[in-house]
Amino acid sequence: NQMIHPSASASALQDAIDNMRHVDRVSGYNLPDLKDTPALDNLPDPFTFLNGDGVTAANWADRAEEIKAMVQYYEYGFMPDEPDSVTATYSPSNNRLTLTVTVGDKTASFNSYLFLPTGEKDFYEDGKIPLVVNLSFSGSSGNNTTINNAGYAVASFTYTSVAADNNNHTGAFYNLYPYDVEQYGDRGTLIAWSWGASRVLDALEYLNENDENLKGKLDLSRVGVTGQSRLGKT
Repeated sequence: NQMIHPSASASALQDAIDNMRHVDRVSGYNLPDLKDTPALDNLPDPFTFLNGDGVTAANWADRAEEIKAMVQYYEYGFMPDEPDSVTATYSPSNNRLTLTVTVGDKTASFNSYLFLPTGEKDFYEDGKIPLVVNLSFSGSSGNNTTINNAGYAVASFTYTSVAADNNNHTGAFYNLYPYDVEQYGDRGTLIAWSWGASRVLDALEYLNENDENLKGKLDLSRVGVTGQSRLGKT
């Protein structure tokens, strides 16, 4: 046991805190660490770029990308690049999709369910069925019947099959992208669940080309994504 002078302890603690500051090296916007952001008396104007320029209809898409970068940097963690491959199998008998995602030498799998409507609606184009991806608390239940009755296919997956609903950073997503603060791998569960929805779409694109039961059935140019509560935020 060694006595440490209080001022030395305070200095060491401050150094440790400073080393935790998150320098933006990946967003492309050079966003400041949270401690360096200015105090505001009112909400910031969403129609002003970070450099002070005004937003117009013509450049709104650029501002949207800027907002996405801020949301990921300050809150969710950054969405990883697209995986090397996504393959899937489809079992019509139980509606199950089994996805396999490959990133480098790592693979991870999770299940989704595909529910197809019966009959054809007048809003179909070329007979193809529009799709809703449903982030669900229980992948094989919920409001799938209601959506099917309206004429849409539903690809539903249980969110915890992608990442556990806690702060332990476990599940298929974290098997591929281990949680790592120092290497910008500090991705939260909301970004992981969102990643899962994207991979379900990848799987359906794969099956649309490779599965005889699904070839040409889905209209993957018309897709909606839905969820309730924190899954809606996702």
